[in-house]
Amino acid sequence: MKRPLLILTLISIVILSFMKPQKITYRTIYIDSQKMNCQCHDTLQTCFRYTFNKKTPYRTLFTKSLKFDYKEGYEYKIKVKVLKEATEATQYQEDYQFVQIISKIKKRNLMPSNEEQAHSISIFNQWILESFPKENHLEKPIEKSSYFTINKENNEINGNTGCNSFGGGVNIQGNKITFINLFQTERYCEEVAAQEQLFMEQLMKTNRFIIKGAELMLFENDTLLMTMESYR
Repeated sequence: MKRPLLILTLISIVILSFMKPQKITYRTIYIDSQKMNCQCHDTLQTCFRYTFNKKTPYRTLFTKSLKFDYKEGYEYKIKVKVLKEATEATQYQEDYQFVQIISKIKKRNLMPSNEEQAHSISIFNQWILESFPKENHLEKPIEKSSYFTINKENNEINGNTGCNSFGGGVNIQGNKITFINLFQTERYCEEVAAQEQLFMEQLMKTNRFIIKGAELMLFENDTLLMTMESYR
């Protein structure tokens, strides 16, 4: 009788030695101020856009587990419990459970309404520099001499920096845009040198655009780079 009991005890000890308490992982993530349409398991739904670091682009979060008092127009920093880690095998489909809101910041709505989109001007137009974000701190007021035209027929951009002529290629897919193989003449104009340099730097960073009314806003991911106004 003692032998079966001893065997059972040994088996229990072995099983318990392999059983480790499940590690609970918490993470801080940023939730974008606007949701986006997405398709998950052949079902059309609206999804959060999130990132771990505000220096990296937002990506789509395909989950219904993350529920909290969310209002569009606010960017959230939240603490979450990791339900499923992202792996390459699962195509990065992580899953989270809401724990708490760390911060909530109201964001300016840059997305045009459906009515505004219907009356928006085409990207294939001539655009004049209107403004840079305030954090660029140009010492002089902006000269309305930097402009470009995007040509639909040959997918080219050409224009003037305010001092030099420039040109190159343009690749547009939906609201994604990149300017490629940019070149320019090599005159030096001291009065607009800082504006010219910033103008070209922002063009080379651009990967997304929004047209709202007669304004063209150029972005690097979610960072506004500069605003152009329609010449026509």
